[in-house]
Amino acid sequence: MNKTVIKDLHVDLETGDIHVLMHKRVLDDQGNVVVQGNHRVVIHPDTDLDATARVINDHLASGQVPVDHTSGATAKAAPVDLAEWEKVRAHAKLAHTPEVKARWKKQQEARLAEQLIREALARESAAKAQADAETKFQAAVAAAVKAQAA
Repeated sequence: MNKTVIKDLHVDLETGDIHVLMHKRVLDDQGNVVVQGNHRVVIHPDTDLDATARVINDHLASGQVPVDHTSGATAKAAPVDLAEWEKVRAHAKLAHTPEVKARWKKQQEARLAEQLIREALARESAAKAQADAETKFQAAVAAAVKAQAA
């Protein structure tokens, strides 16, 4: 029998991120763990919890996620029981306050603005380098033509 459980939840109080550690397990007939492996996800303050649960479960149910990468076991991970996901929802209710969400949104906007500025500066720098190279090329051509004519 395969089972995936939420083993640990950690809330980063500075960012509001919730770090979720899941254990993917293969159990024998008596319910003892035969092999297990970890699966992690970070949930940001602006994350849709229902969509995240669906994505994680679709990923685990895809048959492409082994329980344990190191043991050579080929058992595939099982989806997380949505009752387990209620633990994440409870943490998010406490951690993702309106203040935390507003701070997260402001940080994301600042990151986006920084990225856009960096991209604009990179384009400007590339255009200047291209123009400088073209000017040097034209000067070299003019000098070569002048030298050949002389």
